[in-house]
Amino acid sequence: MSEVSSLAADMPSPTLDHVLTITLQFDNRFKTPMMLGGAQHGWISVTGGSFEGPLLRGKVLPGGGDPSLTRPDGLVVVGARYILQEDDGTMISLYNPGIRDGSPQVKAGVDPALVIDTEAFDLRTSPVFDTPAGKHDWLTRSTFVGVGRKLPDGNGNRIHYFKVNA
Repeated sequence: MSEVSSLAADMPSPTLDHVLTITLQFDNRFKTPMMLGGAQHGWISVTGGSFEGPLLRGKVLPGGGDPSLTRPDGLVVVGARYILQEDDGTMISLYNPGIRDGSPQVKAGVDPALVIDTEAFDLRTSPVFDTPAGKHDWLTRSTFVGVGRKLPDGNGNRIHYFKVNA
């Protein structure tokens, strides 16, 4: 057994707990693709949405956005930022870096308003939350992963977030 394998055998496998699902709405008219250094850069504005989980519920405020970089191999690197407002009034900032992969249609940079097969859209994120001290600051002390799909109408994403437990 290699040294790495023996070390991994001593560690428990992580588990995941679902914490929330966010449904984002986009204004696709503001996507402005630009080629720089062989990669396409673009922007999609977040116009709103909602979120819900066992301990959280509220709305996504308009004004956030998702800058993206489409590499020559078709993989899209995202870095979305948006603000959540919990039903109790707490404002939660979310930075959502990740990658998006998918079918040749998705990789070709089709019009984001075009309805596509949601199974052809594969989004993975590593979200970072920022909250004021209090009821929801556990979000700032945990590690999360997100998995998402494009909404069937093409005008947003639905992302499920999970807390990683060691």
